[in-house]
Order: sequence, then C-alpha cells, then structure tokens
Amino acid sequence: MLTNEGSRHLGTAGVKKYLDEGAPGLIRVDGNPIGYLTIDPGGKRLGVQLPAEGPLTDCSRYEHVATTRVRRDGRDWYEFGVVGIERIEELYPLLCRVLDRVQLEGQSFNGAVLDVLKLFRSVLSTRAAMTDSDQIGLYGELLVLEHFVSKLGTESAMEHWLGPAREEHDFAFDSFDVEVKTTSGERRQHWISSPTQLTPTDAKKLFLLSIQITGTSNQGRSLPQMIATIADRIGPYSESFLAELANLGYRQSDADLYPKTWTLRSRPAGFCVDKDFPAIRMGDLVNSIPEITRIVDFRYLVDLTGLPQSTPEVLDDLTRPPEESE
Repeated sequence: MLTNEGSRHLGTAGVKKYLDEGAPGLIRVDGNPIGYLTIDPGGKRLGVQLPAEGPLTDCSRYEHVATTRVRRDGRDWYEFGVVGIERIEELYPLLCRVLDRVQLEGQSFNGAVLDVLKLFRSVLSTRAAMTDSDQIGLYGELLVLEHFVSKLGTESAMEHWLGPAREEHDFAFDSFDVEVKTTSGERRQHWISSPTQLTPTDAKKLFLLSIQITGTSNQGRSLPQMIATIADRIGPYSESFLAELANLGYRQSDADLYPKTWTLRSRPAGFCVDKDFPAIRMGDLVNSIPEITRIVDFRYLVDLTGLPQSTPEVLDDLTRPPEESE
C-alpha cells in the first residue's frame, strides 16, 4: 500500500468514502496553477486535472493509468487518472504527487507524470506488445486460419488449427501437417526453431507454407484488424479464439500497441518437407554429434527462394494465382 499523501489533499479515507458511497466528485486543490481531483465511482476512476499546457504524456504502455485532454468551463485541461482496478484509492497518492510536483515544484504536467510513473513503476502494470518476430509469425498463421475458415468452414478450420496449443506444427490434417513460416524480408528466409520442428509426425506428409509480408502505410490490415475480422466470422468460436491468442501473448486490450498494417509481399509458397528439402534432421545430428543432449538450444535460417514448390490441394487458392486454381 502506498503512503498517505499529506494534509494538502483530501486524504485516502475521504476518497474511499466517496467511492464507497458511489458519489462522484470534483474537488479543488489550491496551488499555482489551480488543480482538481476528479472521482468517478461508477467508472472506477480517479484523476487529477491541471490546465492544458505543453505535451500530453503518452501512458499507453501502462495498463491502469491514462492521460487525456478534457474541456470544462470553457477551458482545456489535462487529466491524469488511474482506472479499472480494485481498491483504486491505494493509488490516490500517485495522483497527489503529480499535483504537488506541478503546483509546488513548478514542473510541467508532462515532466511530473513521467517522474511519478518512474517512481511508482513497481506497483503499476506495464503493457508490452509482442515482439516483432512474434507479431509477424502470428499474422501469417492467422492468414492461413482465415483461408481455412473460408475454404472448410469455421468448425473444421478451428479443429485443424494447432498453433495455440504449442504443437510442433501449426495445422494438422488426416494425411498431412502444415507448418507456417512468415517473414517480412525480401527473400524467403525463415528461422527454424529446433531440429525437430520440420520432422513429420505419424508418417504424415509435412508441408512448409512460406509467407512474405511487408509493412504498408495506406493499405493492408493491422494484426488487430485481422483478429477482429476472424472473430466476427467464427461467431460462437470467437471467445475461445481470443482466449487462445491471449495465451500466445496477444490481448484485445492492447490492440492500440499494434498500429502497423501489413499486406502480402508475394503469393504464399508451399514446400514438401521431404528428403530433398534443406532441413537439419535430428537423426543426422544424433549420428554425428557426441552427447547431443547437452546442446540445449538450436535453430537455423533456411533460404527457400527459388526452391520447387509443392502444396496440398486445400491450399491451392492461397498459393496459386486465380487462373491456375480454377
């Protein structure tokens, strides 16, 4: 619990009384400049307002704090608030620190908020986007899932999708599996994360589907846009779909952290992972490396540019130009 804030302010007990009684409040805090405490019990929000001046602090990386510009009494104000957590009054001293730094120490609103966020970082939850490589990988995997939803129907597509379960391959069918690899590079170069990732399972064929995407400024879709489209199309499966994505590190509440839009750089290409495919196989390593179990991490980069392609029929519409798929 944070320490009490001092006699200049209402006091944590007073704030808690407002919250418990469900009474909203706009409480003046004297100083230079004038400030206000805002209490919104219904929205589980506490905030402090100061005259709008200078830059508005970006708090998007923090889960339960936000800054906003509001118009009140014919004047623009900056508000710094905490929202959406239980026992929100425990973070009230954080707001008082912002008022004190501006009113008593002469700091700017932006400087005061940044300093206070650093000071209380240990009690605030920060928001973080997935890594770039994870975003790109998920984008390609969802492109394929979207294709299967259109081609096979929702129930069948969701049954074939194994990615969220952290299986070795992304999609499993009766006679073959599909491993999706996505890159934003100009060549079809993909990281293989282990010597077993390209190992066929249960005597089934294994296909690697190579997807190349590129960032755009005025076309394509962002990751949240694609996820929203799929969730809307799969209807009753959307809740479990979004839960699976959360397990992978993507949360709907963090959609604003993924503004970049993507589009295909080229048509996806399929490759059969057979004896002629350039893969490192565990059997070969076991026979050539002494005490191989002591190698605890191993990955490699493979370049598939120009390699002969082979694709299961269910992926024809995705990998071939329309005139060739008919």
